[in-house]
Amino acid sequence: MVSLTTSPNDSPNKKAVVLQATLVVPVLNAQAWLPTLLPCLAQLVNRGDYQCLIIDSASTDATKVLCHAYPQLEFLSIARREFDHGGTRNLALTYAKADIVVYLSQDALPTLESVQLLVSKLQSQPDLAAAYGRQLPHAKAQAFGAHLRAFNYPPHSYISSPATLKERGIKAAFLSNAFCAYNINALNAVGQFPDNTIIGEDFIVGAKFLAAGYSLAYVAKATVIHSHDYTPLQELKRYFDIGCMHRQEAWIFTRLTRPEKAGRQYVISEWRWLINQGKVFKIPESIVRTLLKWLGYKLGKHSHYLPKSLNKALSMNKNWWNK
Repeated sequence: MVSLTTSPNDSPNKKAVVLQATLVVPVLNAQAWLPTLLPCLAQLVNRGDYQCLIIDSASTDATKVLCHAYPQLEFLSIARREFDHGGTRNLALTYAKADIVVYLSQDALPTLESVQLLVSKLQSQPDLAAAYGRQLPHAKAQAFGAHLRAFNYPPHSYISSPATLKERGIKAAFLSNAFCAYNINALNAVGQFPDNTIIGEDFIVGAKFLAAGYSLAYVAKATVIHSHDYTPLQELKRYFDIGCMHRQEAWIFTRLTRPEKAGRQYVISEWRWLINQGKVFKIPESIVRTLLKWLGYKLGKHSHYLPKSLNKALSMNKNWWNK
């Protein structure tokens, strides 16, 4: 069941304004990040031209209390079993009052300027379906997490379009569910986000956009602090889920190149990164991580042959297997 607090924008005595964007943040036990994130969101809403929706999946920590301290932010509660990476984002669209929606993960820390840069990018180029920002690693990020951000989020902006499919390959459809703005009309035109996907709802909808003739923008100046330090076992589980998704969405690879080429490029880039950072001693760990990613991916691609109990054990998103 969904509950929604009253937003100041709903006041009958308040003059109607044209909203720049609706901000959406799915949360679960997010108390560690909210003290930094919520003031930024509230500042945007206080301007009068932004709406913000917080969708909580039955948190058991202080998440709800922290969010209710900012009454200008609209708060939705859903049962944890009802959360779905794509479906929950689609739910937010039913409450969005703007023509642009910006999705943030609970552990992504943007600036006011970075949010505005994404929104203005979509406003200035009607052919764009989505625009995502540059993720920078946390100050104490470990080598592998920092390299992932450097590889996926370079310092230069670019546009991916149907014309760049051959050049960019699988990365042409790359978007970010941690910090990305979408044109709602374009989202509706391609059927919104996929329901019941284990991971990668942003990548899937990016492929749908390209197939429909839209373009996607990467805006390097729109920065957000966001990174993860996965253990080798977590890497295996994450790539297991990616393998499951690639099997489910096999249609994507009739248009885009297979992921193996991008994987090779990533490994070479990681070794160069480690050498340049003076961390050659971590290359053996990189090899182990690469093998575990490959194993997880292959197991995920063949998960339909495996027992459910094993799939659940191998998966990072265990709740998905209960559906």
